Parts: sequence; C-alpha cells; structure tokens
Amino acid sequence: MRIGLGPLALDAFTAADLALMARKAESAGYDSIWVAEARGKGAGGGLAAAGFLAELVEIRVGAVVQAGLYHPLHLAEDVAVADVSSRGRIELAITRADAAASRRYDAVRSGGRLAEEIAIVTTALSGAHFRHEGDHYQIPANLPANGSTPARLAINPAPAQPAVPIWLDAGMPRAQAVARRLGLGLLRGWSDRHRPLKPGPSRLPAALLSPAEATLEEVAGAAEDGSGYFLVAARTPDEAEAAGRRLLAALRMPDPPPWVTAG
Repeated sequence: MRIGLGPLALDAFTAADLALMARKAESAGYDSIWVAEARGKGAGGGLAAAGFLAELVEIRVGAVVQAGLYHPLHLAEDVAVADVSSRGRIELAITRADAAASRRYDAVRSGGRLAEEIAIVTTALSGAHFRHEGDHYQIPANLPANGSTPARLAINPAPAQPAVPIWLDAGMPRAQAVARRLGLGLLRGWSDRHRPLKPGPSRLPAALLSPAEATLEEVAGAAEDGSGYFLVAARTPDEAEAAGRRLLAALRMPDPPPWVTAG
C-alpha cells in the first residue's frame, strides 16, 4: 500500500506553499506529493510544477493533468522531460478537461477523441518509434510543409522510467475500458471506494482520492476492496502531519507507541 499527499490544486497554492507541503510530505513519510492542474482557471503546467517539487524532495511526484486541450505528443513530451529531470520519479493521472478549460483552449470535448489521445500518450511514453493513424490524429502528420518525414517517430527525450505510472480519472468516458486496454490504473473518488469495478480479464490497479480525515479503518477497508494507492487531500502542513501520524505510522509500525499516533 502506498500513500501520497495531494493532489494540491495549482490555482490554490503558491510556489512557496507547494514547497512547504512537499517538504512536509517527505518528512512525514508519504510516498509521493501530487499537484493538479486547473486550466479553466488559468493554472496549467502540472508537470512543470511536479518537476519543480522533484528538485526539492526525494519522494515521487505526481501530476493530475487535463487532457484534450493540446496535442497528445506535446503532453507526452512534457511528461518525459519531467521524468528525466526528476530522475525517474514522475507519476501521471489523466483527467478530462472541464467545460471552462475547453472554452479557454477552444477544444472539442469528445470521449472518442480523448481515448485516442490517451492511447497516443501511452505509446509515446514507451519510448518506441511508432506510427498512428486514427479517427482524429495521424502521426507522423506528413504535412507538405515538413518536407520528407520518417514513417515512424519517437519522442525525444524518452522518459527515464521504463514505464511511467499512469492513472485515468474513473469519471471520464470509457475510463475502465481504456484502462484495461492500455494497462493503466484507475483513479477513483472516495465515495466509490466500496463500489466494485466492472469485471474483466485482469484486476485494474486502483488509486483512491481520500479525505484528510479518513481513518485507518476506512483506508484498510478500501484496501481490501482493491485500492492500493491513496492520495490524501490534506490542505495544510498541520493536516498533512496529522494524517501521516494517523495512517502512515500505524501502517508501517506494527505496534506504534501512543505518542506516535497522538494528535
């Protein structure tokens, strides 16, 4: 079982706040620190923010990014650069852009288009040279202005990790089907923690967005239902520390002394 801190909405935290929370996450024993884009409010750059935090702490760093707003190859390149700069510690969660972000970027909201974009990102992050001919994208594009182009391409640089962990927001259209087809994880809300996933040939890795006040018994129950990764939505250093005492210490020490979990 892994427990991360966040995701911290980039429209609500300054760079100094993010740095403080990241250091608190590291000192409290969290496995990761996460940020989340809010592009409809003008707060993008989730992967840049994650890369910034990776320079400050040694734990893993994650970004919840809004897909469907710009070319998926550019998103894959952003992930790869962040992964290289973090020395292979990037994790990615993909969510659908909300209406405000779609208007801001003049983007089309389409479940089929989003599924194709996720497939492109996943393939590109494998580091392989590939070709894609889909309903919405052709890669390479073979535009006349580009002159002679290769039959296949690969992003440069490639990610540092052999496989960047990717989670799909369970609320997106076709999320479970796409996750199973591409071998990705599923990021679920707290209210869905006991709701069984659709049956399939293999078990989907599941991460859970958890409130800061979640109890050890609730987390343990959700783990029994299939969640192996919890992102704790603490919003202050004190909340982060309190949740760490309540969850991390109890999970990682068989019989913690009372002073460890106090408060």
